[in-house]
Amino acid sequence: MYIIRTIWNGIRNFHKSPKKWILTLCLSAVLIALALYHYDQRQKTGVPFDTVLDETAVKVGDQTRTFREVAFYVAYEESQVDEQARVYNPQNPEKYWNVHVDGVFVRLAARNACAQMALHDEIFYQMAMREKITLNEEDRRTLSNYQKDVWNDLKEDDRIERLGVSKEDIDATLERMSYAQKMQLIYAGMNGVEYEDYDFSAPGYENLLKEWEGEINKAAWKQLEFGSITLSYE
Repeated sequence: MYIIRTIWNGIRNFHKSPKKWILTLCLSAVLIALALYHYDQRQKTGVPFDTVLDETAVKVGDQTRTFREVAFYVAYEESQVDEQARVYNPQNPEKYWNVHVDGVFVRLAARNACAQMALHDEIFYQMAMREKITLNEEDRRTLSNYQKDVWNDLKEDDRIERLGVSKEDIDATLERMSYAQKMQLIYAGMNGVEYEDYDFSAPGYENLLKEWEGEINKAAWKQLEFGSITLSYE
């Protein structure tokens, strides 16, 4: 609005002071260029992940999960796509994130998959809590080992610093994920289908999504530029 007012005032005052009008136009051009530059940079880099940690990422019923609580999924999805990127273009893997696959940029597909995974696991976690599912001793051992492995992986290349979350945050997410996976296995068995039939991209899961009123905070997710959250190609 400030730029528009500046141009309009300049036009109104043109006959009074041509030199001032020209100066106004030059100033406006500079302001527009700066605004476009900052907008372009924001689109390329997104916002730092640690600035959205306490924003809602997904919601199931009355339960919300913040980005702090789904940070693991972000790191996981970026890691998975990064592996593909290094096969696609070993010299410049960053380019892969801007490739179109089925009409969608890889970075946008990754962001959507990440949000869907987080929502999927929250639904199955809540199902597990409702059904009073527990983790046995073997489940706990497996979980503990996985928590250690994940934490060690995240410490590499400063990825955990870029996320801005703690070990306790990651451990809690992985524990909920363990409940979700166990519930998914049980639920698939009850319905006589394979575990994968209730993955987030499977038709069987779509009915659960409607039943549990799952929501993704799309506006918040759009702030994130996948490919540059935990990764650095410099």
